[in-house]
Amino acid sequence: MALSYPAYRLYYAGLIGRVFALTLRFSVIGWFAASFLELSPAWVAALPMASSIPTILLSLPSGVIADRYDTQKILLWTAALTAVISWILWIAVTTNQAGVTELLIWAVLAGVFAAIASPAQNAILPRLIDMRAMTSAVALTSMVWNSMRVAGPAIGAAVITVFGFGAGFILMPIGFTISAILLIILKPKPEGERADSRLSASGQMMEGLRFIVRNRLFFNVIGLTFSFSLFGMSYVILLPSFANDILHASTLEFGLLEAAAGAGAVLGTLVIMRLDAQSKGSWLMLITAVIFGISIGLFAFCRLIPLSMLILFVAGFSSSIFLNIGMVTMQLNVPDQMRGRVMGIWSLTWFLPPVGGFLTASAAEFVGLATALTIAASTVSLFAILIWLTSPELRQQTVKETG
Repeated sequence: MALSYPAYRLYYAGLIGRVFALTLRFSVIGWFAASFLELSPAWVAALPMASSIPTILLSLPSGVIADRYDTQKILLWTAALTAVISWILWIAVTTNQAGVTELLIWAVLAGVFAAIASPAQNAILPRLIDMRAMTSAVALTSMVWNSMRVAGPAIGAAVITVFGFGAGFILMPIGFTISAILLIILKPKPEGERADSRLSASGQMMEGLRFIVRNRLFFNVIGLTFSFSLFGMSYVILLPSFANDILHASTLEFGLLEAAAGAGAVLGTLVIMRLDAQSKGSWLMLITAVIFGISIGLFAFCRLIPLSMLILFVAGFSSSIFLNIGMVTMQLNVPDQMRGRVMGIWSLTWFLPPVGGFLTASAAEFVGLATALTIAASTVSLFAILIWLTSPELRQQTVKETG
């Protein structure tokens, strides 16, 4: 297990602080925008999209940075800088100076730092563990993201309810500060094989793109994940508006809706850690993508909060299975000298939901929010079926248990 490695344990603790702070963007900031500032769904979706635009633009260049430079230093500086701007945002909230402009500036800068850090977060794993523990490391790392989807919204909603938005916003800079301190202490193994320094940055980016396009396994896994993130995960961005405008949920109920999806995702991660995926990896990845799309479609037309929580639990469970298998497949097959660039493209998928959320919110202006969410979710299911029918490489791929 990856947690038997001291370096990974320290990194893991810092990752918890960092991801906890990141997940608050979609709950604390989203609820602040929807309920306190009373912004429209389009504006609520525009705030996280402001983070996604620089992330999308910088994903491949950030992969080159991760292949060229020390991944620990990349993570340290990005955590420290994000902590600084988060402290400034908290001051603006507590002094009643935080409006749309301040939130947009924070979102753009946070997106830049997240873009630079994301490939390094994946590329540093071989420096913390032996490769035989990679499946465990990927699952445990994924569990942080999934469990923080429970802890972030639930704790954030509780703190806001009892102490107000100022107390909720302070959790973000605290999380990033803790992460930066632990990264200073971290002692990883030396860097592995680096990218060919004779190539220019643009040449290395093109080399990474050619590698993905020519390798059908990587191309199909990333393509399916792009569809999942862009269309299916748009519900995460629009949940504050959906809960406030359609379900008429309280702050606590909104937190419980977010927590239900996160709890399902945690259970999905635990199942992957225990399940023999040797002969079922590709089948599970595709079928859970279909189940996820169906679940979000059902949620869009459900008006009972307890039933909505159950549906989101299923959606979180299926999405976790899908993402875990995809990540393990990528990590076990990518060469070290290409890891940063390939994982940079892969990590781009984590930042596509705000773009999909904005597109879905724009469509909702014409067809309604429920119908727009259903259309977006259906796209994921249909694309997964298409990939299954046309991609023998993915059907034949298995997830190799390495430890």
